[in-house]
Amino acid sequence: MRAALHQYLTANCKTIKTWLPPFKATATTQKPYGVISFGENPQNAFNSRTSFQDVTLWLYNVPGAVVPLDQAVAEVRKLLRKHDANGKNVGPKILQTADGRRFFIEWQQTSRDSHDDDLNAAFRKIDYTIPLGG
Repeated sequence: MRAALHQYLTANCKTIKTWLPPFKATATTQKPYGVISFGENPQNAFNSRTSFQDVTLWLYNVPGAVVPLDQAVAEVRKLLRKHDANGKNVGPKILQTADGRRFFIEWQQTSRDSHDDDLNAAFRKIDYTIPLGG
């Protein structure tokens, strides 16, 4: 799933062209860039045979560049939704892994504007979950 998400965002996102694995960026990493981070894998509280995969997309830019970050957040959120011919949101975008498994990613929340001193960057994060079958 990580590889499919990375490939899709790298091929389609215009505001963030570089997507890195966690802990790869440094203060000298060319900005803007994104990080795809897989988190917890909690069980579904309503169905013990299913679970979720938590995913966070971290979007970084030069210090103070909050308007470009807003634009990047909007673009990423739009890319991960399916739209009809009129541009109307009609559900989640279906992605596919190299072995043919299909999945979608659901938005949970977007963070406030923040700054990372170690990376010398302004950032926002977008939290998602991927529902997993039983």
